[in-house]
Amino acid sequence: MDVLFFNPPRTRQADDHVLNMALLWLASSLRAGGHEAGVRMPSGASLDEDVATAIERERPRYVAIACKWWNTLYGALQVAGVVRRRFPRLPIIMGGHTASTFPAELIATGLVDIVLVGDVDASLPLLVSQGTVSNGFTAAGYHPPVAGAVAPMALDEVRLDPVATLIDRPDQVPGYVWLGRGCSYPCFYCIENRESGRRILGRGAPRMRRVAAVAADAAALAGRSQLIFDYEHPSLRRTEAFLRDLGAALPAGFESCYYFHWGLPTPAIIDTLSERFAQVGICFDVQVFAEDHRRRLAGQRLIKPHVTDAAIRSVLRHAEARGNVHVDATGIVGMPWETADHRARGLAFIEDLSREFGCVRDWRFSPLHVIPGTPLAQEPAFHGLAVERRTFADFLAFTQEGYDREARYYDPAGRTHHPYGVYPQGERHAIVDFMAEADGRLGALRADKRRTTVVRDGPDAAITVTDPFAPLPSLAAALSSPAVREAPVDTLTLTLGPRTWFHGSWIDYTSESGENSATRCGLDRDARRLEAFMTERLAACRRVRLTPAPGRWGIIADTVAGLPAARPAAKRAAAEEVVRA
Repeated sequence: MDVLFFNPPRTRQADDHVLNMALLWLASSLRAGGHEAGVRMPSGASLDEDVATAIERERPRYVAIACKWWNTLYGALQVAGVVRRRFPRLPIIMGGHTASTFPAELIATGLVDIVLVGDVDASLPLLVSQGTVSNGFTAAGYHPPVAGAVAPMALDEVRLDPVATLIDRPDQVPGYVWLGRGCSYPCFYCIENRESGRRILGRGAPRMRRVAAVAADAAALAGRSQLIFDYEHPSLRRTEAFLRDLGAALPAGFESCYYFHWGLPTPAIIDTLSERFAQVGICFDVQVFAEDHRRRLAGQRLIKPHVTDAAIRSVLRHAEARGNVHVDATGIVGMPWETADHRARGLAFIEDLSREFGCVRDWRFSPLHVIPGTPLAQEPAFHGLAVERRTFADFLAFTQEGYDREARYYDPAGRTHHPYGVYPQGERHAIVDFMAEADGRLGALRADKRRTTVVRDGPDAAITVTDPFAPLPSLAAALSSPAVREAPVDTLTLTLGPRTWFHGSWIDYTSESGENSATRCGLDRDARRLEAFMTERLAACRRVRLTPAPGRWGIIADTVAGLPAARPAAKRAAAEEVVRA
């Protein structure tokens, strides 16, 4: 093998991964150029063994370690340390957003040989084919761009190979497809903003991929029923047209879509997705939830253009009318010039919308935290904020603490470092305290939208699941309850409440997009084990009836149709279809 990519764990937990999907496209790109490449996801719990076994099996010429998100910095260096100790002559490459921010510091650790800066679509193939470092660092210092090697490869030249051939844990790959690249917004906390994206990542004006390329990548994600998109063009009209054409070009089998729209989508975008998919999730980026605060930040060009509360409500009314659309939203807390009153009104705004609209699902605050390379990380003070985490040493110490203690990256519990690295001057714990209050109140809102009931009536049982968030663990818990398990069930009636749907494949519940449903069922993230687990629970009942019609039941309907007691009826229905045809 020419290049073996490693996606580093964030903690010592076995499955604490967020897969950097760019690795799959990079591996596919190298393969298209005649090189052999693959991706591995070593477990934090058995890191040395996993890394060494993969290298001994594949015998790569290069190891490439992803260091995109800052919360993987220590984990990435742990992987590099294993490679250096066990295979000291094997060249180690590192790349990604965080690596591009701290290239000289990574080289100075002695654990990394080459850091490629920015998007590596062209520089990585050049390195692999010719041994030439372009726009990168080595122990000899910075290597400037080689003519013709820095300009990004045309977005449509990269097509995703079949996932099972690319990665060792395909069940953990969500149905994510990238739509484009580049940003024209000024958000001061984001490394992909207009200024940082150009300075660090080498990106130019925003551009979308061709529809045919995205549809081809979707086809490579066979076995998944949910597609995940995460990009929109600054021109909403272009995004509308793109999604409309994409919906017509997508292969059959995709029943669900989740769209991270980092702004406020238009009614046309909602209509397009609602008409193409049986179930749709959209995530808004409200930025901050208090309208006057949002207007001030936008006016100072610190965030995206201002949207009013009335505009947000208008979009929600449109989504509500569609019937098959869930709306999530994020808003940042801890922003410049923010007051306690802003935070209180923002929280009340979420609570009001949640009660007013059934389509409002998971609206939450995200604490402002420092990302390397952003304008926020450049100075110790930023518009009334104290910035505590800025240097390579700062981020390494923080991510080591999280790795060793198995703590989520802004979980304050047991931390010696500030969980966010930034806070209002003179109020070091104000945002931490507010997050605890907000999580409690918003958690209660989410609990109000979840209801699971189990009723035993002699030999029969009935389960009703209302859970717009993660219905599979709720159903699994009900099937495991004493009321169902204590004695054989003759007829089990399963009923779905409003705005509750199941995906159409088990892989959707083992990848990140599945909200770690397999883990919440007490299993590792393996689609076959999850299928066997749920089949065993359902097969314990003599008959299973689904209400309403099977359309919203997804993979559960398929499982019930395959149970021994259901097979004769299923075969008869199939025969009748053939006769009618």
